Amino acid sequence: MTSRRILRVITRMNAGGPARHVAWVSEGLAARGWETRLLTGDVAAGEDDLTGVADGRGLDLRRVPGLSRKIDPVRDGAALAKVVAAIREFDPDIVHTHTTKAGFLGRAATYLVNSTRGRGDRIRAVHTFHGNVLSGHFPPVRERALRGLERLLAHAATDAILVLSPQQRAEIVERFRIARAEKVSIVPLALDLGVFASLPPRGAFRREMGFGDDAFVVGMVGRIAPIKNHEMFLRAAAKTLRTAPRARFVVVGDGAGAPELE
Repeated sequence: MTSRRILRVITRMNAGGPARHVAWVSEGLAARGWETRLLTGDVAAGEDDLTGVADGRGLDLRRVPGLSRKIDPVRDGAALAKVVAAIREFDPDIVHTHTTKAGFLGRAATYLVNSTRGRGDRIRAVHTFHGNVLSGHFPPVRERALRGLERLLAHAATDAILVLSPQQRAEIVERFRIARAEKVSIVPLALDLGVFASLPPRGAFRREMGFGDDAFVVGMVGRIAPIKNHEMFLRAAAKTLRTAPRARFVVVGDGAGAPELE
């Protein structure tokens, strides 16, 4: 049987869901006969590195110097050339991109490679939105530019778009009009729950924290980073305590924002 190849591209393997997702999906595809390779940039200073999640699964991970979240025309241009070279060298059937910057560069690189090929030899391009930066992240002018670029890529350089939920699909198709409905499919995010198989019985955490069995406990679990908006959780806690002084609030997790949050 002819080998099937898929090249995945992610901006960086920092702590968070997308990095774990690409490692798990690549491992699953390899078990189903796909030859996989993962391109990624370097994790930024102060971020936790999840490269070990991929290494521990025996994946073929290749670094792309210059691939980073920050917009830098010179570095981005160099990274684009490296991704083009990687696509030509690996010659995949599919290029699957994850996260915004990798989505831009990976799909643009695939388009450039395809422009030198016949229709029967095209590489398919797939992009997954794990979230988006189309609203609420940047000044309005920049957000409009990003939406325009996403629409252009979706129309000219993307064969399929994957989202994690119906809400995300509504944003991409209806709210921001990035792509036609028939091009966008929902693939719910899978989670590895094996780590929770040996958890202590319910109530152990309350006893460890010194909370009573009847305490009203609210927890926020996840990476401590600005995008998670732990500050809003703390503001809600403060308001709740005014009318429910026996309530207890717990933040579980770690990350670059932990010292400031404390």
